[in-house]
Amino acid sequence: MSDLVQQRIGHTMAYFGYGLSVTGAVTYALRNSRIAQSTPCAIGAVIGAIGMIVGMHMVDYEKNSILKSGMFAAFCGLEALMILPLIQMSTVATIGQAALATSAMMGSLATVAIMSPSEQFLNMSGALGIGLGCLLGVSVASIFFP
Repeated sequence: MSDLVQQRIGHTMAYFGYGLSVTGAVTYALRNSRIAQSTPCAIGAVIGAIGMIVGMHMVDYEKNSILKSGMFAAFCGLEALMILPLIQMSTVATIGQAALATSAMMGSLATVAIMSPSEQFLNMSGALGIGLGCLLGVSVASIFFP
């Protein structure tokens, strides 16, 4: 496996772990807050998260990595505000299933990336995008067809 693939996999897993840690910490800290569970706060979190995503894409990592990491942390905090009402309404089993599905997806992608003999995994963005679109379609369909 080339150094480029190893470096990208390492960065991806580091950011994934960082995002999970920040999201979990903010969710735990705000779990009993009534203000965080209100509808205007959730709408503001969606708008803020979109702004953070746009900002992250506009900032160059090589020139200003601290700002980019701060925007990512802010995005993870806003993401925690969005999922907080769902966590309050659901059961522990549902949260466990979501965590298991997320870890299975990330683990399988990392396994495919590690086992690929060359850098061909980096060129699979089209197929992975189609898979993500299918997952998104199934999740939206489950709203209308429970």
